This record gives sequence, structure tokens and C-alpha cells, in this order.
Amino acid sequence: MTEATIAVKATHTVVNATPERLESLDVPYWLGPLDHLVYPSVPINVIWIYQPSPKFSSELVPISRLQNVLSILLDYYSTLTGRLSIELDTGRRYLDRFGTGISLLEATCHEALMSFSSSTDGKFDIFDFPSGGDSLLAPWGGSVGGAQRGPLLAVQHTRFACGSVAVGLRIAHMVCGAGGFLRLYQGLAYLYRGGTSDEEREAAVKTQRQGFSLEPAVKLAVAAADKVNAAPSIQGTPPPPPPIKGRSMRFSATELSAIKKLATSPSGNSWVSAISALSAHIFQRVHKARLAHLEAEKLPASSLATPSFLTSINYSSKLSLPPKYFPNAVITPFTKIPSSELTEEPLWRVAEVIHGTIHSTTPDQTRELCLWISAQPYKNRIHHEFPFSNASFITDAWHKYPLYSGAELDVAPVFVSPSFTLTAL
Repeated sequence: MTEATIAVKATHTVVNATPERLESLDVPYWLGPLDHLVYPSVPINVIWIYQPSPKFSSELVPISRLQNVLSILLDYYSTLTGRLSIELDTGRRYLDRFGTGISLLEATCHEALMSFSSSTDGKFDIFDFPSGGDSLLAPWGGSVGGAQRGPLLAVQHTRFACGSVAVGLRIAHMVCGAGGFLRLYQGLAYLYRGGTSDEEREAAVKTQRQGFSLEPAVKLAVAAADKVNAAPSIQGTPPPPPPIKGRSMRFSATELSAIKKLATSPSGNSWVSAISALSAHIFQRVHKARLAHLEAEKLPASSLATPSFLTSINYSSKLSLPPKYFPNAVITPFTKIPSSELTEEPLWRVAEVIHGTIHSTTPDQTRELCLWISAQPYKNRIHHEFPFSNASFITDAWHKYPLYSGAELDVAPVFVSPSFTLTAL
């Protein structure tokens, strides 16, 4: 991995291209029941990287064009220009201060993109980038107070010495799930590919269409604009977070088939998915490695908590929500497995537990959960009972989201990956 400096040159505040779009928003704009289950400061992070192509000789992804397209995008996602507020007494969450804007950071890296490829075939691994990719993302506050002051969406544009560009998006998880986040970026890419110039847009706005007229603009009354005096600047260099230690593991089709075979009950009366089989395989191996580490350090096995497993499932389709549903529709089932069982039982028994956990929640139970959350007068008392510990194992099925699809800007991305940070899930 190359030790490189990624320096932020400027921070831009981006607002709606059409401020009148804000007038139709409810103030306060209350968040939904499942939005209240996400910790306020947890973001979703993904980085798209673009490399110059012989077929495209111009500057790749100019910052001015990206800023213009983001402004147009906010006409369709106007709530993202606001800020989070949380009622002190009840914990109810809502958005207000619309028009405050999002952040666009302009950064540079003095190294060429290929210097971060440790593979002989030129492929990339997110852990080969500085801070495991976190340096390609805008800083993000880790406190509830910071979540109420900072932007809901932050974009970082990083230009490498070779002209390649990384576009890193960070959004508050409480306002959307991974599916909505991906559609947001696909919408950005769509507007970028077909976006009009400033001159064309201005000419179109001034054109009088037959049969239509514009009402005089009504001044938007957002009393909360002075509630928290603007967003904090994120131009300063924050203290570096603890290093993320991780690795990427790739499994061939043959290896996955072998793992799935071991994860299937020998009775032949049950079925297990590939993701359940792989989760069980890695969970079991990780736990054995944790025990081996304790033994090497001459520490008792009891130093580990009871192993626990958590995953996230998108229920938007199962709840018959619209295809382009943006807010959260994610359920996070979890379970515990005694250490002796996780260590000694065959893989298929562990996979049965994982598979049962993943499929343990029905759509009706999810609807009941939403009603229960909505009915709680004090939402700050809702507590997720998953035991985050030194024996926890958490999976997130990013493979279900086509991160490369519809993400073309000037060229198609050569690498896309979530960034694994201390605050992101």
C-alpha cells in the first residue's frame, strides 16, 4: 500500500438549482419509523473511481460540472439540503433548515491511481487506499450533536496525479437505505451524462411556454434557519481515526460450491442460500481464529463474549413499497450461538442457524414493528438489543446492489466499493 497524502483544497456548499422546490416541503419533515432505528451519526459510504480512457481526452469529471449536477439533483432530493433535529424529550427525529445545503469537497492526491494497486493484474482493493478508503470520503461527525449540525450528504471529489478521479459519497443512513442511496448516485450519473450547460438551463428557464405561467415566488418561511447557526466547516483537518484493519477475500465459483455443499444438511431435506453458507463459514473461521489468538496470548476463552451474528435485510419489496422508495426499509435480525457450538458443530448446523435468522422476520412482523415504533411516545427509549462485543460478527449484503450499473460519468467506473470505517455499517 502506498503512503499518500490526500489534501482537501476547498469545500463548497451546494444548494438547489431551483430554490422554489423547497416551498413544498413540510417543516418539520418527520422521519419514518424504521429511520429511528439507525444511530444518527452512522453514514452509508461508497466510493466510485474513474480512470482516463483513450476514447475520452478531456479532463475527467470537472469539479465545476459535478457541482452543477449536484445542484440539479437536489431539486429532486430537496430534503437532503436540510439538517437533522431530534426532540430532546421524545427523541422524535425530523428534518428542517432546508436550503442549508450539502458539502462538496475538492481534494487532490499526489500519487497516480495505479500506485494503489497491489495486484499483478491491476485490480484494486479498498484496503490498499489510504485509511482503507476513508481518505476518499468527506469527514463525518461521530456524535449525535454533530449529526444535527452537519450536512445529510457529503461528496468528495479527489483527483489523482494521473487525472483519475474518485467520487466518494457519504449520506446519513437514517434518511435512506442502501437501495435509495444507490438510486441517488445513479440519478446523479444520469444527470451528469445528459445535463445541460448553465447557459442552456438559463435560456430554458427564461422561455415562456404557451399555456403556462409562473406564480410570483413566495418567500420560504423556515423559522428553523437560525435554529442552529449554519453548518460547521469541515475544511479543517480532523484528528485521524484509529486505523481500520481488514482484508478482502475472494471466492471462486468452485470454492463457493464446496462451501455451500458443506453448509447443506446431509439429510437433503433443507436448502441454504449461498450468502447463509458463506456467512456461516466465515463466522466459524473468525471465531476459531479469535480463540486461537487468546490461547497464543495465554488468555482464557471466557475473555470472549457469547458469539453473536447480525445482518441487514431490505424489506421494501416485501412491504410492497414503491420501486424508488428512498427512506429506510431495513430490518436487522440477530442471534447468539454458544461458543462451543460455533467451534465444534459441523458447518451445516451453523448455516441452519444463520439461514433461520435471516428468514426469521415476516412482512407482517415488520409492519407490526413499524406500528410499534410509531406508537412509542418516547422514541429515545427504543433500544436495539444486539450485543456489540468482541465476539460479534456482522454481515451486509452489498452484493445485492449493482454498484457499477448506471454509474457512468464521462467513462464507466473502474472500481467501486463501500468504505469500511468505524462508523459505517
